[in-house]
Amino acid sequence: MKKHLLTKKRALISSVAMLLVAIIALGTATFAWFTQNTRSYADQIKVKTSKVSSLVLSKQDRTNWQSHIQYGVDNNKIMYPASSSNGSDWFFANASDAVSGKVDTTSIKDAKGAGVTTADYVFIDELNIKNSGAVKVTDVKIKFDLQGENSDYARVALVPIGVKGSAYTTNGTFGTGTVYGKNATPYQPISSLAGDLGASITPSKTCEVKVPDLNVGQAAYYALYVWFEGQDENCIDAKSGQSIPDLVFDVEGTPVEE
Repeated sequence: MKKHLLTKKRALISSVAMLLVAIIALGTATFAWFTQNTRSYADQIKVKTSKVSSLVLSKQDRTNWQSHIQYGVDNNKIMYPASSSNGSDWFFANASDAVSGKVDTTSIKDAKGAGVTTADYVFIDELNIKNSGAVKVTDVKIKFDLQGENSDYARVALVPIGVKGSAYTTNGTFGTGTVYGKNATPYQPISSLAGDLGASITPSKTCEVKVPDLNVGQAAYYALYVWFEGQDENCIDAKSGQSIPDLVFDVEGTPVEE
């Protein structure tokens, strides 16, 4: 009887020890990726004006201005985790371990490498706003939502390119202030094929971009990026298969009374 109890006690202690090891491994991970065959999804991405005004919108062609645009992302488009410190150089990798999500540095690839399709990892376009009316438009804002059922490791970046016809021509910085996410946990993006890390980025949970006032005929240009951040601590196999459903950007502004 004592021998039986001793055996059960040892088994219990062993189970508790294994559980503690697993908790410690999860709690100490500072970066996380999927293993090779794991995926997440992006759904339709749309932009519309949500307040009566003279604002019109365009994508990166900057010619077909409308009050409503749709980016044509296929339903349930598969997107794999990616990471970037500047919006230009994107790096992709696999996890060396499915539990911790630790990146396998030997698997890191960049968008310019052979056999890599950037569109499988990051959606890149522009969201541009133009005042086509007869009066100035103030209090211009871009609003969107990454809450609810959206992935907690999804990212959206809106980086100002400039405003045509005004002094506001300084390019924005890809990083804190232009990157948005469901959680505001800081992360360090991959910045080289060797696995070097860029400056820390803290995503903003307030998904609202203040656009400069637009005089008649002026247009504000923004680079738009949507991706799943591999350096987010939640981007592990156990939380794969999440999605970005119906990402809608509402653009509003107030025409100045003559």
